[in-house]
Amino acid sequence: MTKTSKFAYADKARAEAAAGAEASAKAGAKVVDFNAALRQAYLDMAEDTIMLRKRRGEMRKKAAGQ
Repeated sequence: MTKTSKFAYADKARAEAAAGAEASAKAGAKVVDFNAALRQAYLDMAEDTIMLRKRRGEMRKKAAGQ
């Protein structure tokens, strides 16, 4: 799971309606094509991996110091 939610719709009109409803609840909802969504998914996974590696490193240092 990443910080950015991603939903797929077969109908562009429904996607835009959902984005409009989401935009009223949260800022940042937008409709993009498949390639843009895929690119964002990979970027989010990379950021999550970096964060996890950092946390694991901190946990190893803490465990070694005790």
